[in-house]
Amino acid sequence: MIVNRSNLADVLGVALTTVDTYRRQGMPIAQEGSQGKEFQFDTKEVIEWLITLKVGGGEGGKVSTYEMSRAREKAATARMKELQLEEMEGRMLDVDDIMAPIEEQYGVVKSRVQAIPGRMAQTLAPELSAAAVERMLKAEINQALAELSTDAIN
Repeated sequence: MIVNRSNLADVLGVALTTVDTYRRQGMPIAQEGSQGKEFQFDTKEVIEWLITLKVGGGEGGKVSTYEMSRAREKAATARMKELQLEEMEGRMLDVDDIMAPIEEQYGVVKSRVQAIPGRMAQTLAPELSAAAVERMLKAEINQALAELSTDAIN
């Protein structure tokens, strides 16, 4: 997720001055700031950089279990803050909140499409029997619906 300096501080749970310190220490920057344009940071890259920085700082270059655990905890905490920020900004939806209306809409579409052959058979069959046209339409519609169902699963 791309964020500005203030949002990055919120995600990481640090002060703005700490973000500035990290930047001077070589923290990755997605886009440089200039004349009224804020710096932009990729939170994934920043978190990976911080983990490398923190974990790599162990004694003699060796990484202790404690340091690894703390780095994972900090990354998980940062990710949770990212998700909370996305939710607050309205960019995240709960799957359960949207599944019922979508399933209902798909049911309506399916029933209406499947009803087409019966409604249209008389109109489409001046020289063919209505039953033959209905069979052809049903076969075509059912095939299309089956393909849509398969595409939705994949």
